[in-house]
Amino acid sequence: MTIGWVQKVLIVLIFSSPTISWANDIYVNQVGDDIDLTIVQDGQNNQIEGLNGSGSAVLSGNAKIVDLKQTGNTNELRIWTSGNDQTINADVTGNSNISKIDNHGNDNVINLDIDGDNNITHTEIGNGGDVDNTINLTVDGDTNNVYAEVLNGDDNSMNLQIRGHDNNIMRDLSSHIEDLNPETINFDNLKKLKQIKLETLPEIKKDIRIGSCINRPSNILCIGLNYSLHAKQTGSKLPDYPIVFNKSPDCLQGPFDPIKKNKTQEKLDYEVELAVVIGKEASNVSENEALDYVFGYFILNDISDRHVQKVIGNGHWTLGKSWCAPAGGILVTKEHIKDVNDINLSLSVNGEVRQNGNTKNMIFKVKFLISHISKYLNLKPGTIISTGTPAGTGMEQKPQKFLQIGDKLHLKVDHLGEQKYEIVEA
Repeated sequence: MTIGWVQKVLIVLIFSSPTISWANDIYVNQVGDDIDLTIVQDGQNNQIEGLNGSGSAVLSGNAKIVDLKQTGNTNELRIWTSGNDQTINADVTGNSNISKIDNHGNDNVINLDIDGDNNITHTEIGNGGDVDNTINLTVDGDTNNVYAEVLNGDDNSMNLQIRGHDNNIMRDLSSHIEDLNPETINFDNLKKLKQIKLETLPEIKKDIRIGSCINRPSNILCIGLNYSLHAKQTGSKLPDYPIVFNKSPDCLQGPFDPIKKNKTQEKLDYEVELAVVIGKEASNVSENEALDYVFGYFILNDISDRHVQKVIGNGHWTLGKSWCAPAGGILVTKEHIKDVNDINLSLSVNGEVRQNGNTKNMIFKVKFLISHISKYLNLKPGTIISTGTPAGTGMEQKPQKFLQIGDKLHLKVDHLGEQKYEIVEA
């Protein structure tokens, strides 16, 4: 398939409003060949649709390049296209948006990138026996409704990447890889998995239990006091070097499993964290090459028994940190994280937001942590590095608020989905 990338813009439409009321409607009916169209909408309640609001915008002709960008909430993008050698690039950022693209013709490419929550996406190609069409669909967010289908025709293809929780497509990889563990976590396996057409995998029922995204990790290394405000609020001085401690690899559990609390755990605490998984053996690596060793990222809740950590452990944290650690729900490979130093993390208890931080406030960044630790430990594939927690833990509250039976926790991290569970009696 040959796509002609023409570096010209004949039509550019930019709609943005700084006022309180945003409602820009664009009606498109474009017929002709070798035409480039760029539409940018910034705001809320915007629409791109057909003439007089009658259905989808019509793009008919050959050798078109169409760039569409919507930023905001509750926007609608509806496109009906027919012709050959068309490239449609649609970028939708925000929440509760509706995007619908119907493609008819040959040698067309649809690139649709959805970033946000509660969006509805409907994409079809090959409705008329068409050939050599491609859908590249990326959905990043939670509770999205995704429909994409190659209806008929020859040599049409679809590439789906769906990240987040509670989206309507979950697929089973067990026929290709039994589990993600130190034996299977490597870049050769990852390359093979990326070649699988997702639409060929069986769907997973929504009510199935989801376990930890990593099984039997080689090691769990955690970083203490890695956010300056957290360190200050705990009464600790900022560390000169990373504080590194172990959690037992056996403490991992699923992202929606209840946390069991026994009667002796009067100071059970929460810690939302960004966790890193090492994908190949790392020993004495430099900061510049450190991220080359990252297989992926996920959410980890570093559950801590503060009494054991501070009193019984005699200054050693492992006993107080190894009760349990919800991990996942999803593991996101590193290429899907644009900037690991700008990721929001949040945790709420019974609907009250307790932690709300960003990885840009880390004292020691991810690449430094990998480089630093690899100078003293040989990091094996499947090693987890949990990078520390932002301010707002239970022991920092005034008065202190430790976890009680019946408490409901909700953790969210940008691009990595969420965790939800309840504290129950052990």
